[in-house]
Amino acid sequence: MTGSFDTFAQVEADLAAGAAYTHLRAVMHIVPVTIAGLTAPEALTFYVEQAAADAQHAPYRQRVYLLTRRDGALVNRIFRIAEPQRLAGAHARPELLAQLAPQQLTLEAGCDLVWTRIGPELYSGVAGIGGSCRTTWREAAYTVSQVLMTPTTITSLDQGFDAEGRHVWGPPPGTVGHVFRKREAAVSPPHPAASPTPALPPGDRQP
Repeated sequence: MTGSFDTFAQVEADLAAGAAYTHLRAVMHIVPVTIAGLTAPEALTFYVEQAAADAQHAPYRQRVYLLTRRDGALVNRIFRIAEPQRLAGAHARPELLAQLAPQQLTLEAGCDLVWTRIGPELYSGVAGIGGSCRTTWREAAYTVSQVLMTPTTITSLDQGFDAEGRHVWGPPPGTVGHVFRKREAAVSPPHPAASPTPALPPGDRQP
């Protein structure tokens, strides 16, 4: 799925209900990109950018996703980007995306997201089950990601756990993930001087 998404409706519902956990007011942009040496005829490549709504000039997460097939299953291979800040706002600036090259990307080993179709218009994706997606961010040992995707929403739940399996960061167990709803039209990021970068609350994906 490509386009622009935000969690605004979910955050408003959290506040109205006085929820114990308030999700981050965030935006996400997903655009197709062609990267020589990575994009293949039977695969799709995307640039993904996520940012706090009041700091869109400073995304907290930027990745390249390679959607391909492995043993008959749809799989997202996830790549970190070297010096990602130079690509902030690239979803709306094709000339920045044109600079991407394979040597600027590092595969997140053990973090492939495997998709399963569980309904006519509903897909479920899981990564890191069994502790394969290693990290040291916020004192976690590994991360687990769970995603639900419909034609209009992407629900993303990212959680960090220590070596003993104790929850360290991310929405508390039993809490729904961040629900990104697709916007009718893409919204350009604000001018870089719009606002300072906020400290991310516990529960947001590592940069």
